[in-house]
Amino acid sequence: MNIARPYSLLLVCMPLIWVLGLDQFIWYGLMCLLVAQVLVNGRAPVPQRGRGDYALLVLLFAVAISAISLRTATDRILSYTRDALTVGTATLLYLWHRSSIDPVRDSNRYLNAIVVLTGTASVVGIISLAFDLRGSFTSPFGALLPERLSSTELGTVISTKSLLWDRTSRIFDFELHRTKAFFLFPNVFALVLGVGIPASIHAMLAARGALGKIAAASVVIAALICLAFTTSRGGIAAMVCGIATFMYVNATRRTSPTVRRLAMVAAAGIVGIAVLLFFASLQEMAQDVIYARGHGSADMRLLIYAESLRAVLQNPLGYGTYRDIPSLGPDVPPLGSHSQYISVLFKYGVLGLTAFLFFLLAVFRTWLRGLNAARARGDLAGFRFYAFTGWAFVGTTLHEAVCELSLDLTAYMVIVALWLAIAVRTSAYERAPQAFHVVAEDQMQPFAGGAAYGEAGR
Repeated sequence: MNIARPYSLLLVCMPLIWVLGLDQFIWYGLMCLLVAQVLVNGRAPVPQRGRGDYALLVLLFAVAISAISLRTATDRILSYTRDALTVGTATLLYLWHRSSIDPVRDSNRYLNAIVVLTGTASVVGIISLAFDLRGSFTSPFGALLPERLSSTELGTVISTKSLLWDRTSRIFDFELHRTKAFFLFPNVFALVLGVGIPASIHAMLAARGALGKIAAASVVIAALICLAFTTSRGGIAAMVCGIATFMYVNATRRTSPTVRRLAMVAAAGIVGIAVLLFFASLQEMAQDVIYARGHGSADMRLLIYAESLRAVLQNPLGYGTYRDIPSLGPDVPPLGSHSQYISVLFKYGVLGLTAFLFFLLAVFRTWLRGLNAARARGDLAGFRFYAFTGWAFVGTTLHEAVCELSLDLTAYMVIVALWLAIAVRTSAYERAPQAFHVVAEDQMQPFAGGAAYGEAGR
């Protein structure tokens, strides 16, 4: 079963799905599709070692075990079921990516779908900022929900739709509206832009005609504007780290592994010395960034993180879902929120977080294998792909430390699409490396625009 086409189509159609109020149910439809495929074919995908497959299966086991804690929080069963089905569907999708008939085309299809979604969301975000569209509306599906469901936290997300955050944000000396487009929160939108911006630059450099390059460049500009108006400090910092990864990958294209290791050691040493020499000023600068929107946001996050960790010490198996703690105050979000890693640890325990981290490590190693294969074979188009997906992967993985991925299932789809694109592209090298156009090593040049990353790689 080739999952790239329907999955990419869902990403492209996400704005319409969001308007209808079905965005938080996409994973249910994908699960039904995959289960039907298993029943029709009479077989399920087989996990393989060294690909992150078993880490995902262990994560599923941790999700199942954490359900024991739901006996004291029956009001959260719906939320737990949604998250569990999402993890299960993502696992099946990842296990099934090896069925791709044309891995190169499918990997580009994932990225192109992300570019289209990013472009649509960014344009809508700019329009909402320009015309101050702070109102909300009820989605058609939300209007059909019974009142007892629409009044719940999940029901509110389904039924009530808005494009701007409900209040302005003061960052440094500027007071800005915060755009979130089709996503639940501005920080989640920033997480998606962390994938969409490098994917759009990749599309711009790979485009054959001037029209395609102009369209992709327009998406990049619109996305950067929206990133600024999310006022997401984590998103902007993660973008900088992603760009640094891209620059390092491109700079070391023709160097040996030994030289690359020495460069990393030298860079780490320089950073360490700088921290020791300028610790006081760096600490002051860091505090200015952390408290750029005032002490309320940062202090609330630290409180949630600390209380979540204390709760995990009492129950290392996890609580299955979020927990509201009224004693912390009426405006404090539930425990297990505002960080993907804290969320996985709180919900699914130590075992769940360990499995999730091992999976991310497996994805990174898959990316690294593909990067090295592209470099060794002189495949410039492949190298371009891994340079930009490395930018996206490193940036979003760091951003998830302060942004919860599983909160918004739309954003979850974008991140899973990135993982699938990396895995599918690398499988192409493992299947038939001779199928790639090979360029002599002395023809591989550092980044110099479309000539190096576009035409020469096709």
